[in-house]
Amino acid sequence: MQVIPTINEKSFEEIKKKVALIENKVNWIQFDIADGKFTSYTTWNNPPDLLTLNPSLNFEIHLMIAEPEKAVEEWFKIPNVKRVIVHLETINENSFNQILALAKNYQKEIGLAIESKTPWENIIPYANKIDLVQVLAVSAGPAGQIFEPSNLEKIKNIKKNFPYLKIAVDGGVNDKTAPLIKKAGADIINSSSYIFSDLSKVEEKIKLLENI
Repeated sequence: MQVIPTINEKSFEEIKKKVALIENKVNWIQFDIADGKFTSYTTWNNPPDLLTLNPSLNFEIHLMIAEPEKAVEEWFKIPNVKRVIVHLETINENSFNQILALAKNYQKEIGLAIESKTPWENIIPYANKIDLVQVLAVSAGPAGQIFEPSNLEKIKNIKKNFPYLKIAVDGGVNDKTAPLIKKAGADIINSSSYIFSDLSKVEEKIKLLENI
């Protein structure tokens, strides 16, 4: 199982501390970006800061923001950013096509996140155009929320109908939920609270998830 730690912080100082803990243990890191509009929660949101981090890492950006088509290019400009994930709930056909054109121009991957309450069928019009779907098993917002089990059926349905599409799962992922997520058909798990809850056991927890 591929494990991508998620960093969800309000300050870049805290982000740097967490990156330092994991940069020699993983190849990918996800950063959650929340704008206080699509979510009631806000996080750090300044793409150029990423230029100061380890250039050998791959970053994915989870944009929990309204009107992502207006912000996505600033993230694509950062060399380390290899993939940007936008929310299905924040796009329409026109805005998605704008984002897709920018992704192709910058040679980046594009993913769609789908909220826990959103039916899986809503991804159908986009499934053949994206690199990844991220099933958010909680509500968009802060880390530390509890996994909603109904998302296991959603994962199964996506895998059955689009077997070639990478499925990532984010929200409430830990040593108890990860085996269920894997069995349902996910390819990638994102974890924040579980990995970072005890800073002395970060490497141990990453390895445990990888070996599930």
